[in-house]
Amino acid sequence: MDAIIDFCKKWIEKLADFGLARILPALILLAVGILVVRLAVKAITATLGKAKLDPTVVKLCRSVLNVALYALLLLMVASRLGIDVTGIVCPNTQNALDD
Repeated sequence: MDAIIDFCKKWIEKLADFGLARILPALILLAVGILVVRLAVKAITATLGKAKLDPTVVKLCRSVLNVALYALLLLMVASRLGIDVTGIVCPNTQNALDD
């Protein structure tokens, strides 16, 4: 039973160290990023609405912008967690360098 408790204590300490160094800043980035994305989408939607565009076009632009900004935010958070995202952003860089 003591071995299980020691094992759990070690994992809790490792998670706490990892959490303070990487997870906490990533969560802060995520929270601030969500606010910024929402404000940006709202502002651009309002601007497009004032331009007297077709409502379908405004909805499409809002959806595309929403997906693009959240994808960018996801890449930023993943990078902050230490995940290498260069393969996602530039998947064929090695082939381009070989030519």
